[in-house]
Amino acid sequence: VMPLSPTELGQRLTWRYVFALALIALLATGAQVLIQYELDRRSDDATEVNLAGRQRMLSQRIAKLALASRLQTDRSETLDQLRAEVEAWTSTHEALLAGDASRGLRGLRETDFNEHLLALSAEVLAVEAAVDTFVLALDARDDESADAALGDLLRGTEAILPAMDALVFELDSAAQV
Repeated sequence: VMPLSPTELGQRLTWRYVFALALIALLATGAQVLIQYELDRRSDDATEVNLAGRQRMLSQRIAKLALASRLQTDRSETLDQLRAEVEAWTSTHEALLAGDASRGLRGLRETDFNEHLLALSAEVLAVEAAVDTFVLALDARDDESADAALGDLLRGTEAILPAMDALVFELDSAAQV
């Protein structure tokens, strides 16, 4: 084996050095891609947990506003708030199910989570219908119909609360993994 000239030795070392630097850059880029993917996934999880928790709060707020409006004589502002909360509640329910790009939601991908929300959809629609009936009955000064609708609304929100609690805890547990 012939000894290498200083020029050949320098070229070989340069190529090895360039190769090592390229390999380091490639590994660093790959690690960054994996880290960014994990951060994005965790951000999605946090958004879903927060919105599911907000759903619990909104269901309680809807019940509170309905009860408050039933006791008030000048209830137009409270009924406007009630309608706005119901709209936020139903649109968030749909966003959790199907996704909403404007909120950064892809929809709950896990079938168990999606099944929980689908099971709640009938209750969400029933509460929404009860609110509509309640507001119409109040406008018509039909106390009997307003009270019946209020009862339906309260039963619906009461049924939804434990299911949303369970969903929030399951989402939070899954996000910890």
